[in-house]
Amino acid sequence: MPQSEQCGSHELQLLAVQLVRSLNLMQNLDQDPPTRGCLHATINLRRRSRGDEFFGIKRVVVHRSRVTARSMAINGRTVQGKIGALAQSDIRPTVCGMLKLGLIGCGKMGGALLRGVEQALGKGGLAVALSDVMPEAVNGLRKCLTCRTITGTPEEVAAASDVVILAVKPGDVKPLCEALSEVKGARLHLSIAAGVSIANLETWLGPRQRVIRSMPNTPALVGVGAAAFARGSKATTKDAAMAKKILGAVGTADEVSEKLLDAVTGLSGSGPAYVYTVIEALADGGVLMGLPRATALTLAAQTVAGAAEMVLVTGKHPAALRDEVTSPGGTTIAALEQLERHGLRNAMIQAVRAAAEKSKALGA
Repeated sequence: MPQSEQCGSHELQLLAVQLVRSLNLMQNLDQDPPTRGCLHATINLRRRSRGDEFFGIKRVVVHRSRVTARSMAINGRTVQGKIGALAQSDIRPTVCGMLKLGLIGCGKMGGALLRGVEQALGKGGLAVALSDVMPEAVNGLRKCLTCRTITGTPEEVAAASDVVILAVKPGDVKPLCEALSEVKGARLHLSIAAGVSIANLETWLGPRQRVIRSMPNTPALVGVGAAAFARGSKATTKDAAMAKKILGAVGTADEVSEKLLDAVTGLSGSGPAYVYTVIEALADGGVLMGLPRATALTLAAQTVAGAAEMVLVTGKHPAALRDEVTSPGGTTIAALEQLERHGLRNAMIQAVRAAAEKSKALGA
């Protein structure tokens, strides 16, 4: 058994923040933690937090804004201690109201968001209302969910929801929003429709409705997406926090001004296609040099995934990480010389620029 030792309160607090976010204990962002409430959890996870790894947490207790973690193993050491007060936004109580979430458009992206939110909140923390012009899409998604689920028309979904995700095709947004403007009450509308401006959404939905426009990307389908979002004129700080939690359930989510969403489209929205092209080219290079196709593709994809993880985990600039694997007169610098000669860097920059400008033109 590893020797038990005390860890500094600051280190424990940093770990607790990541732990609580990972466990996703909060069920409703609009409600405070309960006066008395606790969670007993036995889990087996591995997460990275500021270079450390922690796993095998045996018991976590939440009281107000305090978290006590016992038997926490950090890099093979058992650490015991009490974590001080944490921000309420980092704590998810197990007893509170239920998030009423509507989804209009049950395609791949909308379905991925719902499944991510359900995994984060648990089936007891979420009630879902679904609508789609294709009944089979609704039924297929409903079978994937374990939380309380109802179906209906778009108007019925909006009436039953506190937050409505608009996941229809851009050309269908205007008639949908105009229909939703007739629904009584006010709620948050989170649009993932590309190119539809906040001004149009607010005009079509009516003056009482709150709007957030977002741009996710397809890796959200496997839980590693990169999204950005912008608030409308009536959206609150709590609305932004809710959007961040929903979009962040399947990856990362950052708030930006709306004028930057075209740049987001050019970078992360279209970016997966650029990276797929790089992976394919790397694999072709491996095949050229004699590797079997399947082996070359696996090595290429894992190399890209590993390099991205190094950037995210270490926090180092990509140039610094590149220097760490570039020896004087070695193989890597010879390869980098060819990439510079053939313009890889500029090609990537111009790809982002072209996609961003196209996005802006489409939304005009």
